[in-house]
Amino acid sequence: LTHYAQTKRRRLESATRSTQNSQRIEQLTALHKMAQDTLNFCTKVLRSEENTRREDERERRDVEEEMRNAEREKALAEEFLSRFGSNAGMSGDGGGRSDNN
Repeated sequence: LTHYAQTKRRRLESATRSTQNSQRIEQLTALHKMAQDTLNFCTKVLRSEENTRREDERERRDVEEEMRNAEREKALAEEFLSRFGSNAGMSGDGGGRSDNN
């Protein structure tokens, strides 16, 4: 009788441990899935941020290039105007003569 009771007790303990282990495995599986989902989400966000950073860097370089071009054009325009301005007195006289012709 005691042997039967001990065997029954051991089987109940074993079944209880088995149930607890199954629950732990389910919890670990769920945690692993959550961790994997979090990793995938973070990777997606980081890729998006990296793409945004690259686009911003390209845009910054484009703006800098446009600024350099604008400065060159401004310098050329100022040079042209300074030459034109120094000839303006002569052109005014020359313009008067061409009106008379």
